[in-house]
Amino acid sequence: MRWPVDGGEMGERIRRHDWDATPLGPLRRWPQSLRTAVDLMLDAAQPMLIAWDEARTVLFNDHYLPILADKAQWALGAPFADVWSELWEEYRPMLEAVSAGRAYFFRDRAVGLTAGRSAWFTFSFTPLRDENSQICGMFNVATETTDKVVAGQALIDSMDEGFAIFDTVFDASGRACDFRWILTNPAFQAQAGQIDAVGRTLKEALPELEEAWFETFSEVVRTGVGARFTRESASEGKWYDCYAFRYGGPNSSQLGLLFRDVTVERRAEEAIKDESHRKDEFLAMLAHELRNPLAPIASGAELLSLVSHEPAQVVRTAEVIARQVRHMTGLVDDLLDVARVTRGHVVLDLEDRDLHAIVHHAIEQVRPLMETRQHKLSLRTATLPAVVHADSKRLVQTFANLLTNAAKYTPPGGQVEVELEVSAETVEVSVRDTGQGMSEHLLAHCFDLFVQAERTSERSAAGLGIGLALVRSLVQLHGGTVSAQSDGPGKGSRFTVSLPKSPTAGGPPASSADQGALRPPPRRLQVLIVDDNEDAAAMLAMLVDALGHETAVAHHPHRALERMALQAPDLCFLDVGLPEMDGYALAREINARAGDRKPVLVAVTGYGQRQDRDRALAAGFAHHYAKPISLTSVAEVLATL
Repeated sequence: MRWPVDGGEMGERIRRHDWDATPLGPLRRWPQSLRTAVDLMLDAAQPMLIAWDEARTVLFNDHYLPILADKAQWALGAPFADVWSELWEEYRPMLEAVSAGRAYFFRDRAVGLTAGRSAWFTFSFTPLRDENSQICGMFNVATETTDKVVAGQALIDSMDEGFAIFDTVFDASGRACDFRWILTNPAFQAQAGQIDAVGRTLKEALPELEEAWFETFSEVVRTGVGARFTRESASEGKWYDCYAFRYGGPNSSQLGLLFRDVTVERRAEEAIKDESHRKDEFLAMLAHELRNPLAPIASGAELLSLVSHEPAQVVRTAEVIARQVRHMTGLVDDLLDVARVTRGHVVLDLEDRDLHAIVHHAIEQVRPLMETRQHKLSLRTATLPAVVHADSKRLVQTFANLLTNAAKYTPPGGQVEVELEVSAETVEVSVRDTGQGMSEHLLAHCFDLFVQAERTSERSAAGLGIGLALVRSLVQLHGGTVSAQSDGPGKGSRFTVSLPKSPTAGGPPASSADQGALRPPPRRLQVLIVDDNEDAAAMLAMLVDALGHETAVAHHPHRALERMALQAPDLCFLDVGLPEMDGYALAREINARAGDRKPVLVAVTGYGQRQDRDRALAAGFAHHYAKPISLTSVAEVLATL
């Protein structure tokens, strides 16, 4: 009987083929197990291939012809290794495993065919057994899924996330050692920066890629368990949010990778964490800086009660308290300045000013600190006019901050040099010291808020880390720039402020008005002090009494109004934060009841910003002072009457 009975084109070719020259031998000697497998293959409606015996001699059906393409002319009866020579190294470990009884199934697996043709297949490798149940060959059932995959590829190409599929490269021991790209999408190319990745391996494209990536990918391929992780690729300088998974079925050795470049987000998170850390450090420093003056103030207050009969001791103690209060006030003023500048609430009082005079004024402010630390201060100025359109108070504050910074970070006996240079369009002032210098990291962030050098026992009063941030903000408000240079730790620092010259300066700059000495009051005034803080009210009353005036104190707005009904004051110091009726409402009520003889109203408050002053003036106050109000300010207000 003729065999195979039918089988289409391949059935006829099997019947006519010269099998004597192959390891299978003539058809009449083929074992029944092989005949049965061939009948099943020829009758199947899907592509099938048989690789028989140790030589893995190939037989296939009509549906397998398109897969073989030109190879179909000679592949019948040839060894599998010759038919698929381009895939042999990849598939040999699998075929050897099939010979040992293992089956493989792959879904939508990319296969590189001859002539540069790539296609996707869902296929299986299944052991074939003879009459004695011994494995003697392999069934390969394949269905091309290229059209489906290409349609999916269009969807993948439209994704914002990067997507890639890798073939796993195994070493001689069967361990995954590298991964070869077989598919990427445009988002992958844009985010990973790998344009011609397909066909290359990770180690070829990224030789410095961290081993952790390979370990994660190998584990996913080995176990089939997907992994979601965020990791840095230091060699690329990027962070990726990734999901790695086995691609192509439970027995596949392909790896799928879905990822997103999160470098910007990661750096933003790190910046937020760094800023939060710096704020925490700042709060700790602020607590330290405030405790320092509070200690002598508290001790001085207790001492006054013990030495009240010793005038010299009282004077010295009062001087200590006053000095520490000025220090605390300076800290609070710096904090408020930073807040105002950051929010854009600073309004400059701009006039043509001589920068020589401004620098001299700043030096005079810092000179006591430098003399205490025995610094050698040198000043070199230009002979040309250095006129800038500026707020002199703010520029004095700027240069005093730079000089104070130099003094704090320069050891005793060090040098501080100030140099002023004039060019055609700008005036530059540089402050150079021989102090501790700055590291490259600190140099890059020294103008950021709350950043400061490491605190040591020698620099216990290193400040709050807001001085340089304030300097930069004020200089920028003047249309200038400030820069910092240092050759490294221990090699000193140099700060340079560059300001535009005034285009309108036609003569010598206007000098600041001479305020002169405070004159004694011409008459004894009636002064009402309203503050719910009894200590603050008492101390302010003592100051006014010491200046020769008569005071009355009330701790509640209603008591203040009752007092006014008994005796109309010439002047009222009103706290703004009062119970039941705030200072603004009290001011309006006082003016309403006073008729033609309205007292001068002075707001004394912990709120010192511009909008607070504007609100006070709108409520009827003549003056606005932030706490603590100084003796000089009190005397100035009283002197106006």
